[in-house]
Amino acid sequence: MKKIVSIFLMSSASFSAMSGGEGERVYNQACFSCHDQGVFGAPRLGEVLDWTNRISKGRSILNFNAIEGYAGNKGFMPPRGGDPSLSDKEVKAAVQYMIDKGW
Repeated sequence: MKKIVSIFLMSSASFSAMSGGEGERVYNQACFSCHDQGVFGAPRLGEVLDWTNRISKGRSILNFNAIEGYAGNKGFMPPRGGDPSLSDKEVKAAVQYMIDKGW
């Protein structure tokens, strides 16, 4: 598992540099209301244990669930964090921001 997470984190380094402040802006605009407190089972910002299993599935799955929405035994995620005006790029930047803060 550590190897998978390490590979994932290394592959995300270049995207992370690109997303810069955009991810934080989107997080503060749309994501914080659930991800700060773990509402509806949302992985909390900065909580490694909340993110480990999700990250091990890969960034493409995380991005897909954030863009399209998710409902399952781990909780509920509205599409685009409940803000339909967000672009795919903005949602992906917010996902990367949360991953970076979790590790």
